Amino acid sequence: MRLLLFSLVSLPLVSCIVPRKLTVVDAPYPERPTIRSVRAEGDTLRVTVKQGTPGAWIAGVKAETIQGDVYLHTVHISSAVHATEFPVDLSGKKFPDDWRKRLYWMVGDSISSPVNPLIVPSREIRRSKIEL
Repeated sequence: MRLLLFSLVSLPLVSCIVPRKLTVVDAPYPERPTIRSVRAEGDTLRVTVKQGTPGAWIAGVKAETIQGDVYLHTVHISSAVHATEFPVDLSGKKFPDDWRKRLYWMVGDSISSPVNPLIVPSREIRRSKIEL
């Protein structure tokens, strides 16, 4: 009974936060002085970066699949990181076989008013194509 009550109360809250509409906008490749190169070795990408921006050290590069396309984005931390190359494994089943044709940098990612019940939440991803 408690589980049913919890489900009935939490379902509307979750549906308010999860965006219902996704918009993808192609953007020009941003000036990214921290990204030196991206190269493929089989199903692994090697992303070379320049470290040194205090407070915005790159701790890694993550890949995620959204609507069949593969998006890369950097993960930042405030502690110093000395690594300058990060491998990204794209061999898993969650990545499409033709990922080389569907590879993008996630330039921006925003959700409009996720907690306002009067506005239907939407997500906008700004992306730029990565050519290998």
